[in-house]
Amino acid sequence: MKTEIRKAKKSDAQVIENITVSSWIETYSDILPSEYFENMKNKKETAIKITQKKIDQFYIIENEHKILGFARITRIDDDMAEINSIYLDVTEKRKGYGTLLLNYVFSNNDYKKYIVTVFEQNSSNEFYKRMNGKLIDKSFVKL
Repeated sequence: MKTEIRKAKKSDAQVIENITVSSWIETYSDILPSEYFENMKNKKETAIKITQKKIDQFYIIENEHKILGFARITRIDDDMAEINSIYLDVTEKRKGYGTLLLNYVFSNNDYKKYIVTVFEQNSSNEFYKRMNGKLIDKSFVKL
């Protein structure tokens, strides 16, 4: 099996949104009300169109042409970018794909620093710590 990482194509948008919704449900079901996820599902077609417009910001990790997950990176300035999202199919977590994906992003861009915003209760905080991430600030968000 060959794992590959590539820039996303517009035709990947639906899979990206499917992974996004399933990841949010799995990760945040104890934090957010179920209505929040129903709203995500109801707005999926709109989200797909938005993703297609921003497709150049996405990297895909795939194995045997099956998309396992993605990362979305946006430029802040010449030296810094934001990791807006990194999601894996719920069946593909804890297999090293997230590490492969971020290492690829880091080595294939010229940014010196990256920031990521994560819910404090999100179990992926440990992943970011293993990737040498550091807590720089806390803020409160109302959803």
